[in-house]
Amino acid sequence: MYEHYDFPYESASLAEIFDSAAPDVTIYLGAFDTNYSWKNEETDSADFVSGTVNLLEGFAHRGKGRFVYLSSDAVFGGDHPAGFPEEEPKDPATPYAMAVSQGEDLCGSYAKNKGLDVFCLRLCGLYSIPKKTEDCTDRISAMCLAALRDGFIDVTPGRSFTLLALEDAVQFICQAAFAEAHERSVYQISSGTAVSEKELAVLIQESFASPQKAAWKGTSGGTSEAIPVSGETHKAIRRAGKTSVAVPQTIRIVEKGGSGRGSFSVVPGNVAFQQEFGINRLLPAEEGVQRTVSAMLLHEAVFMQDVEEKASLRGRMKKGAGLFFKALVPFLENAVCFIPFFLLDRWAEGSAYFSSFDFSLLYVVLFACVYGQQQAVFSAVLAAAGRFLSMLPDSRPLAVLSDYGTYVWIAQLFIVGLAAGWLRDRLSLQKDEAEEDYEYMAGQLTDIEEINKVNVRVKDSLQMQIINEDNSLGKIYEITSALDKYSADEVLFYAAEVLEKIIGTPDVSIYRIADSEYARLFTATSKKARKFGSVIHYRELGELSDAVQKKQVFINRELDPSLPMMASAIYEEDEVRYLLMIWTLPWEKMTLGESDLLAVTGFLIQNAVLRADRYLEAVRAERYIDSTPVMKAGAFRELVASYERAKDKNLTTYTLLVFSGSGDILLASWKALSQKIRPDDYLGLTEDGTFVALLTNTDREGAGIVISRFENAGFSCRLATKEEIYSD
Repeated sequence: MYEHYDFPYESASLAEIFDSAAPDVTIYLGAFDTNYSWKNEETDSADFVSGTVNLLEGFAHRGKGRFVYLSSDAVFGGDHPAGFPEEEPKDPATPYAMAVSQGEDLCGSYAKNKGLDVFCLRLCGLYSIPKKTEDCTDRISAMCLAALRDGFIDVTPGRSFTLLALEDAVQFICQAAFAEAHERSVYQISSGTAVSEKELAVLIQESFASPQKAAWKGTSGGTSEAIPVSGETHKAIRRAGKTSVAVPQTIRIVEKGGSGRGSFSVVPGNVAFQQEFGINRLLPAEEGVQRTVSAMLLHEAVFMQDVEEKASLRGRMKKGAGLFFKALVPFLENAVCFIPFFLLDRWAEGSAYFSSFDFSLLYVVLFACVYGQQQAVFSAVLAAAGRFLSMLPDSRPLAVLSDYGTYVWIAQLFIVGLAAGWLRDRLSLQKDEAEEDYEYMAGQLTDIEEINKVNVRVKDSLQMQIINEDNSLGKIYEITSALDKYSADEVLFYAAEVLEKIIGTPDVSIYRIADSEYARLFTATSKKARKFGSVIHYRELGELSDAVQKKQVFINRELDPSLPMMASAIYEEDEVRYLLMIWTLPWEKMTLGESDLLAVTGFLIQNAVLRADRYLEAVRAERYIDSTPVMKAGAFRELVASYERAKDKNLTTYTLLVFSGSGDILLASWKALSQKIRPDDYLGLTEDGTFVALLTNTDREGAGIVISRFENAGFSCRLATKEEIYSD
């Protein structure tokens, strides 16, 4: 189960957090921690160093596990020869580089003075596929962004570096973090191959110009196709409206003149890491560049959304005219609506019923309520102008301008219009703020729901742990008592049922080690659990075989369909005797807790199985005829009954072969007979002296091969059923 929690580095509870989480490995992103923007380098430097100290103190408080600090090649400044080792003196040139370098020194100090398992991994030339403009901080994505936006790439002659893909870095980090031991306190991880800035620019230029489609894997694991910037495809991008900014069709490389601190080579070596942990994969620079260019072209709108288009004069005039007419529409609408209201006002003056009704005031109020204060002022101006125009035919202009009542009426229009417009603007502002608050609270609610889901999962997990803890004695008793009630021949059959019940999976198989190389299927609870077949070369199972030899529980974290999800073993004096395999297990249950449960269950089964094996060895003389591998009648009858009961529960399959001839004569040929069967098969006699063979995990078709083998050796036999041999 994966859980995510956020704690500030300055938290006073980091020691308790380390004790509670009890991590085996702690990986601190350090130089690549996105919690620090490094826009204010002085402030971020202080926070970074103090946060690193607090983390190391919390880790030291627990005193267990491993702490891995991720550093960067930024700790080196100036010019360095190709392949320089970890011991090369550091020369940080920026506050960021100094902070990262101090983090390395702190880790070394804690490892040396407090005896902690702490070391640094210096990732050199790390790059990844960016999702947004802010992610374009590495060399490849920064140059691609410049090419995408500006159409040219600035390069500095003499500058070279190494490149390390993110997926490669993750692989190498895991190799070092989960290694059993390490010899150094600092390791450099790099490709070890120098790439000049001009060579990288040429690769980017070719990737932009290439018409071929390049596939790249995104964060969701799917595959997307890049769109080349050439010809008809370029026009298709523009028509699709992905961005209003033209993507450059030609990328130029511009070399900067002169030299200085920027003209240097930083090419770290990786010899120490390669010798100790191994480097078996490196993404070529060409493929890394192609992936980055493809991803950025596919989502170009994201990287060019804040770039203003350099339009032509005609385009700018057209755009300005559009904005002007858009702003002019409310004023035109206001002027057009003024005409009918003006006519209504003139008509009302001569009406006996509407002479007291002020249509101009109504007109101002309506536009104030619809558009706000700005249109209220404009409509009031139009209404005042209309009043003056209507008074001119009947009065002298001077008399119109000096009419006190007209000015009072105009003041009334402006007061009412401005008040109504202010209310309208205020309500609109409150509405917008309410919508913003709603969106914010909706986002908060979503976050709260996600946090609640996580808390519920944690609660359920802890609840199950408590329940399991409370019932642990009951479970132990259930396992031991369930196996103790079966006969020695049946213990392994029902051990599979115990695993099925405890682990909670329908697909369990148990293999018995036949010799040092091969294992044979003893029992399985389903068809899927029989995927390996009857015989496996278990030494060739890779990680599963290694884990078993180290007495560890194998967990199929790669979800390889050819291997079980989990596996363990039963041992006797450090020798592997049986393999326990779990074939179906949900991803969330592939945890250390579940592996511990399998280990404990396997240990309990081991005790029961070894006890049964020792019992059978102790009573061998009572079960077998003299010193032969032929079982006596009573013991063989019990064995067949055990296999029949297991077969009824679909735990195994078996076949019986009945031999022709006298049992005494066949008994005398027991050596020749035993050479024709497998170590897991049985020979025995019945009460009436019939000689019988029991073939384990063999169907009737497989038995045909064994019958042919016996007949070639001069022994005649046929298939039989339990009912034929034991009529009762």
